[in-house]
Amino acid sequence: MTRQDPAYRIFIGNLHKFVVRWMLWLPIIDVDCDYRLIRRWVIDTITLTSNSGSICAEMVKRSERAGAKFREVDVHHYPRVSGSSQFFSVGRIVQTYVDLAVLWVRLMIGRK
Repeated sequence: MTRQDPAYRIFIGNLHKFVVRWMLWLPIIDVDCDYRLIRRWVIDTITLTSNSGSICAEMVKRSERAGAKFREVDVHHYPRVSGSSQFFSVGRIVQTYVDLAVLWVRLMIGRK
């Protein structure tokens, strides 16, 4: 569905989705959507090690490897009415991409 964000946020978000999906060959488009229904057996099967913005990508990849099936549905996106994003700071973005690079090595080369 149409995002209710400024154009620059939509562009950055789409670029991020593309990069992460391509890096890890993920079976879904929007890796960072926070609305998920996950079967208990999947949670009991996987072990997550990330503690930054890369945790969503790790969860999807490890779930896929555990045999989980995915289905995406549209969700409504409303404009922010107060506050500001806590993620959009240079430090957090850099840390997330450093963590994604480490995750890529661990999952795609080390296969762990």
